[in-house]
Formats: sequence, structure tokens, C-alpha cells
Amino acid sequence: MTLNCCQIYKTFTLNCQTNHINFIRMYQPDEIKAITKKMHKYFDNPIALVAQESGKSRPTVSKFFNRKEIRPSSEELIYEACLTLLESKHEKTLRNSKKGKVLTENLPLKSQTSMKL
Repeated sequence: MTLNCCQIYKTFTLNCQTNHINFIRMYQPDEIKAITKKMHKYFDNPIALVAQESGKSRPTVSKFFNRKEIRPSSEELIYEACLTLLESKHEKTLRNSKKGKVLTENLPLKSQTSMKL
């Protein structure tokens, strides 16, 4: 039994028998699934946001989110854009949490009504 290059390296290809254009998956499907799931959880329109951040087209980003074949260079840019967006969201959440604690601990509790009780 002879294995071709695609079977040996577990790559996905475009017309492997004719062109041998091989794309090695840079990230595991489970990693991509976890990232895209978090993106949908934390952002209203993650595909448009990632397309803007990565400079890739919406259809390419959509293919990434649906775990379809895209060029490795595109996959890397989109993955990095997702990580950057998630990291900034996490940092913003931490900053807001810290602000909330400072404001609620240092403010005296006063009635919000204009009525004299």
C-alpha cells in the first residue's frame, strides 16, 4: 500500500493528485472550535469584527468559523485576530470589574430619591 503526501502529513489539499498543493493545518479543529465558540459568546457579530481586525474577507472568515478549508496564512491571521479580540475583551472586563469594586467600596450609600423622608 502506497501512501501519498496527503496521507502521510495529514494535510488538506487542493487537487493533490495533479498539483500537490498541500496546506498543513496550523491549528487543531478543537482549538478552532473553542476559539469560534468564545467569539460567538462574547461578540455580537464576530465574523465582521474578525474580518475587520484580520484584513480578510467575510467569506474567508466565515469559512474559518465553519471549519472549512482556507489558506494557512489566512488561518493564522484570523486565529491571531480572534486571540487579540478575546484578549482585549478579557482585559476590558478586568478593568471594568476593578473600577466597579473601587466605585462601590468608596461611595457612601445615599438615597436616590428627591423626597424628604
